Amino acid sequence: MSAIAVNAKRKIVIFVYTLAFMASTLGGFTIFDKLIMPGVTRKTRTLVLPNVVGMRYEEATELLKKSGLKPVKIAEEYSSQQPSGAVLWQIPEGGIKVKRGRKIRLAVSLGTEKVIIPNLKGKSYRQGRIDLERMGLIIGKVDYEYSGEVDADNIISTAPAAQTVVNKGDTVNIVVSLGIITGKVVVPSFVGYPVTELLERVKEAGLYADSSCIKIRKIPTVKPGTVFQQSIYPGESVPRGTKIEFIVNEGSPEAE
Repeated sequence: MSAIAVNAKRKIVIFVYTLAFMASTLGGFTIFDKLIMPGVTRKTRTLVLPNVVGMRYEEATELLKKSGLKPVKIAEEYSSQQPSGAVLWQIPEGGIKVKRGRKIRLAVSLGTEKVIIPNLKGKSYRQGRIDLERMGLIIGKVDYEYSGEVDADNIISTAPAAQTVVNKGDTVNIVVSLGIITGKVVVPSFVGYPVTELLERVKEAGLYADSSCIKIRKIPTVKPGTVFQQSIYPGESVPRGTKIEFIVNEGSPEAE
């Protein structure tokens, strides 16, 4: 075989091997691009969404941002379940797979809503109960007392007292009037009684008094913590349940 023929054959062989190499290389790139890269990309573009409910809002947003997510505050709500400033709920919920860069919507707690106890003195028990329940308060213990000041079936007082700031959902106790006890009583002398026993003594006498009926004054000539003066003279006959008021010297009745 001539030298020219040998050289030609050699070039053909090299060309064939070159085509084969290129084909295998291109095929490898195609397999890598079509089969391997999508799986790698999917793994790097998704993650398990952290559950940030209950975390401080600032801490929650920092964690989400570090994870490649975009936290967005969309609501602020009152709640007794989470303290003020904590994440109340999130959309989507934690624990699911999401793409990086996804917006995570958050609601932040304002804490427990506060309300002010209204002044219900003199209102009917039914209306007072409705007013309290509309404010989100719970009716607790209901006591009944005779009263010469408040008509029967109307409210005498509440505990906590009117104008007290409480949490929505708190319990309020109510004292309801039974009206004036029929018949009359003779008012005894309460002068000199210790203030610690005064209200109980008044009740035993068939009269009415509460803490608002006691005025504290500084009276040097009277023993500390005892009654100096009463609004109804001793010996006077009045209807049962009549309200009586007192002036009491400041200090403790035990003090000399």
